[in-house]
Amino acid sequence: MFIIFGTRRMRKPMGDVMLLCQRCQRPSVHALVKLHTWFTLFFIPIFPFSIKYATACPMCGAGTQIDKARAEHLESVAAQQAAAPVEVTPDGPITPGRSAETMPTLQPSSSTGTDTHPDHAMSGPATTGSGGGGPPAAGWWMASDEKWYPPELHPDAG
Repeated sequence: MFIIFGTRRMRKPMGDVMLLCQRCQRPSVHALVKLHTWFTLFFIPIFPFSIKYATACPMCGAGTQIDKARAEHLESVAAQQAAAPVEVTPDGPITPGRSAETMPTLQPSSSTGTDTHPDHAMSGPATTGSGGGGPPAAGWWMASDEKWYPPELHPDAG
């Protein structure tokens, strides 16, 4: 008699959240997923023995594992962003009533050095559009939302 056992990984989508990718430095809608690893017996999932949370950048394909607390926080951010959709232009996101300073971004973790945490605010625009004159510093660029951004946030920076 043969007993067939093993594991199976299942993905459960938790939402889509607008984040600034740490790897490619582009704002994009990251998929937030919950990954369950199940023990299987005769290909039937019996019990989960591992639960992980992750985000994935659609631009560069970078996947980032996050902890449960950050995943729950990003899930609530995703619900808020779904209520007020983000308009994305070639220069970046535009959201009425929301500045880029409040957009979550993926930043390196100080604890492990390899994991990233998406709830740190990115350094955003220092001034707004045409009333402010020129750029606040050399190399800054103006996006279509008429705000100045630092050179490291430019879509062509690399």
